[in-house]
Amino acid sequence: MVRYLLILFGLMLFIQSHAQLGLTTKSSKAKKYYNMALQKYKAGKVDVALSILNKCEKYDNNFVELWLLRGDINHEKKDRLAEIKSFRRAISIDPDFFPNVHFLLGESLLVEGCYKDALFAYQQFLGYSNISVEKRKKAEKAIRNCKYVIESRESSKKNEIFPLVSVNTKDDEYWPFVSASGKEFFFTRKWGKGKYENEDIFKGEKEEYGCLKKENIGDVGLGEDVSVEIKDSVFKCLWKNISPLSFNTSLNEGNVSMTADGKVMYFGACDRDDGYGSFDIYMSIKKGDKWSKPVNIGEPINTSSWESQPSISPDGGSLYFASNRPGGKGLSDIWVSSLIENLPCGKQIWSEPQSLSFNTDEHDMAPFAYFDSSTLFFSSEGLPGMGGFDIYKVEKKDGKWGMPVNIGVNDEFDNIGFALSPNGVTAYFSSMTLKGDKDIFYFDISTNINIVPIVYLYGDIEDKVSGKSIKSQMQITKYGGNGKTECLYNKKIDKDYSLCLLCKEVFCMNVIAKGYEFYSEKIILSDSLNFSSVKRNILLQPISLDSKICLSNIYFDFDSYLLNDKSFCELQCLKQYLLLNENIKVEIGGHTDYKGSVEHNKSLSERRARQVYEYLVDSGISKERLRFKGYGSSVPIDEGKTEVARQRNRRTEIKVIEIVGG
Repeated sequence: MVRYLLILFGLMLFIQSHAQLGLTTKSSKAKKYYNMALQKYKAGKVDVALSILNKCEKYDNNFVELWLLRGDINHEKKDRLAEIKSFRRAISIDPDFFPNVHFLLGESLLVEGCYKDALFAYQQFLGYSNISVEKRKKAEKAIRNCKYVIESRESSKKNEIFPLVSVNTKDDEYWPFVSASGKEFFFTRKWGKGKYENEDIFKGEKEEYGCLKKENIGDVGLGEDVSVEIKDSVFKCLWKNISPLSFNTSLNEGNVSMTADGKVMYFGACDRDDGYGSFDIYMSIKKGDKWSKPVNIGEPINTSSWESQPSISPDGGSLYFASNRPGGKGLSDIWVSSLIENLPCGKQIWSEPQSLSFNTDEHDMAPFAYFDSSTLFFSSEGLPGMGGFDIYKVEKKDGKWGMPVNIGVNDEFDNIGFALSPNGVTAYFSSMTLKGDKDIFYFDISTNINIVPIVYLYGDIEDKVSGKSIKSQMQITKYGGNGKTECLYNKKIDKDYSLCLLCKEVFCMNVIAKGYEFYSEKIILSDSLNFSSVKRNILLQPISLDSKICLSNIYFDFDSYLLNDKSFCELQCLKQYLLLNENIKVEIGGHTDYKGSVEHNKSLSERRARQVYEYLVDSGISKERLRFKGYGSSVPIDEGKTEVARQRNRRTEIKVIEIVGG
């Protein structure tokens, strides 16, 4: 009936074990009213029970059982301050009478955010020897959390949290997700009753700032009389045209995640005919403006256990999810699986999921993979925090996950369902409101944690002459420090592409297609871009005799003819291009700037061209299709004398010298 009913039974047994002394009061009238109140309380008549206890108090104010019962009734009424006052009074009368009251007081103080007082209460509780192993473990965890909060509050900045007024209603809203383009917002709303409570996925579109009027905000989730006090900043994050997705059913759907191109969606759903367990992960593909009928992604991800809360990496190659399947560390773990193959029928083949290294022995869930493919956010109740589920950030470097960091926005409620916009600043999460329902809130994450924003790059790949769409292969490589490179994107493109690139980074872009010139570009994303959505159509020129293409991502060290390690990604693409277009023969031309003697520059450029030639030959390209030549500084493409001009002139080119059958 109530949370502490078993503890009340324990209290009765405790009293009987002490030589049948009965209740501690000597007042017969106090005993009479106490027993009456206890019966009314067991019958669920809490207000009547409190009224009777007021009479009981008049006859004996030092009756310890009276204050214990009053504390539990106040808990049932959600009158937290009265509950705390009652338990403190019981302790002041006899701190050793019922040791569990220290634990109950600690829990109440923790919910109220009184961390120093809660810490003291839990420490007092652990001073007793006859306490259960389970409660000792909970108290030790609570002490750890209290100490964490006390220390972190002294060193961290406080975030301002705002309700998402354009989305929240009187129903529960949670599981936010922002598309990589920053233009679509997805969330789950529970807007029905009955067995399944009708959890559905909704979508909103980006609203212009400041378009929503205060008098039309509806339920903001902060109480009855607070709307006039809300700062203007709550109106800076608005979404319009809120509507349910077409594939929602009378069952439950939620926990949306999408690939960066917006074409593949993953979500959790339960109790479907094709399900493996209580909850499974499903996939839907966007065709035009419509989503396909969802399909269960099957084994090895879905099992007879609970699998849900998917988060897909931007490139669609890694799927993170929560599960209580065997083999994990705790009550639920975060797992990851890698995409092996997309089958022609639309299904996918995934690798055997692996439990992540930072999982705890309690609940870890709600992963969110940021658009940089190396940062993960998740919720946990097993790490130091403010109580319940807190939100953490963890980064992957050199293939290994580091230590999770509390993002500092958490409170005493369960904070879960985190999502971060591609601008790296605006973060969303769901939590309880003062009304006791669930709403979505947002805040500026950069107050405590710096995240690099992304540039969302998208567009069509077209024939430069006809404008028709071209099927092609695109590869994006990131240049890191110490000459390291990382392939971020390598996909077949039917018509259009979209991808997420981190600001402050340098990338190599290559596109190859049958019958078209090799496409090579170096992309430098400066700090000034911040988050932006950039459309760039890639126009491919049909192959023609004597056409020249500059290889933008072939590098040599100063005055050296040896290939720099950063060159090999583009060289691999060039190899694939020549294999795809096997009817062409090319010349590899080396070029230098004007500095140095003519003889030296010609010799250096020829050696550099030969290095590319030998790499391609060693990779399997026939010598009959290749030749190399050093031009030195004799064919500049920029007549300027600046360093930028010199850099442009130092280049490697390929020229089509023969088209077999052309």
